[in-house]
Amino acid sequence: MSKKAVLTFLVAMLVVFSASMSYANQIDGMASGTGPGLPSGIQSSINPGALGDSLLYGYYNVRGNLNLFNVINTGTTSGAKVRVVFRNAKNSVECLDFSVCLSIGDVWTAYLIDNGTTAAICPYDIDTLTAPPISTCQPFKYEGSGGVSGVTADDCREGYFEIIGMMDIPNYDSNAASPLLVDAGDCRDYFSGSDLGNVLMGNNTIFELSTLATYSSNAIAVADTSLAPFPSTVAIDSGGIPAVMDGGCPEADYMFTKSNVISPYDLIAALGGETEVIITFPTRKLCHNVADAMFDADASGKICAKIKTAVWDDTEHRLDITDFSPGLEQCLPNEVNVLRIGSSNIWDSTVARIIAVSTFDLGWVDIDLTAGGTPGHSATYGSMISYGLPSVAYTTQSFVGSIASYMLPSAYRTKIKSD
Repeated sequence: MSKKAVLTFLVAMLVVFSASMSYANQIDGMASGTGPGLPSGIQSSINPGALGDSLLYGYYNVRGNLNLFNVINTGTTSGAKVRVVFRNAKNSVECLDFSVCLSIGDVWTAYLIDNGTTAAICPYDIDTLTAPPISTCQPFKYEGSGGVSGVTADDCREGYFEIIGMMDIPNYDSNAASPLLVDAGDCRDYFSGSDLGNVLMGNNTIFELSTLATYSSNAIAVADTSLAPFPSTVAIDSGGIPAVMDGGCPEADYMFTKSNVISPYDLIAALGGETEVIITFPTRKLCHNVADAMFDADASGKICAKIKTAVWDDTEHRLDITDFSPGLEQCLPNEVNVLRIGSSNIWDSTVARIIAVSTFDLGWVDIDLTAGGTPGHSATYGSMISYGLPSVAYTTQSFVGSIASYMLPSAYRTKIKSD
């Protein structure tokens, strides 16, 4: 990369970071700087230290890729029972869910592949209990194979997943002479009555098989999702993280809401630059299945998320994007949305939209999530209003045919005021 390109990238990121810190009085359910305090009673937050009692992995894709991920129990005195839920990108309907029982200090590693029909999960290590047991590659489920009606095999090739802490397993040490659990049936039915602390962490790495490019990011850690354990009867497979939060949908919406997603892009032809931004809405299915104050409806009446987009180049020129190429209104229709900048095509995605950037090849993009009706998208918790949409976002960048690549959480702003 040229010195000018490197310098421009660094300056853009510094500007974004400083703007975020000075503008946002609250970030991810935590206080920051001056301004209105946190709403009364809020409990959960997104931990920048990457430890939590629930984890959100904002993107997976097996179309020409292998996804290697892990979950780690950093607890040194107790095990952890967790629930793993995979959701498809189009509507967040689940494609697979199961339980995992992690012993003290345990790490469970698995990978996702395309088995020729749909996605499948394959455990790398088999000394960790899963319920039902997964000893070989387990295909995802779709309509016609035991899955939900309307979900196709191809739908399950792309989406996001959650690992939700269910409960603490006191003194569960798989290296002990008589561990507390002995088989997967025990893992399925186990209930301790003891809350799981913020001991989970994880990572997801997507390998592009044709080039061995890697796109890696830590899981987003939700701290204090709940202060109580959850029996196996809790329907987290359909509800996800909001279903088990003590504050429910209002707390989940408030914690995840962002007013702007901001990302650098590099489309320099000599470097083979490609940039795509991934935006995932982790609360939309459970909390907003109809058009409301947060989500909208497109011209056909289908629920979507209206946005406004501005693109800046490296000479301070601004281009306001009025629609997606080729001529779709700026309304994100899916639970996971891949935004291709210019002619980029990093992911073989069925939920992609194109942001045309004319002659721009280097700069940054500002995606305003506060669009929609009056007063715009917003989440309310107690007496506080956070404007925007509950979302997580990633910037993915490829150079020279994916020889060099990265995947990082996108920068963002929050906009909060008293009701």
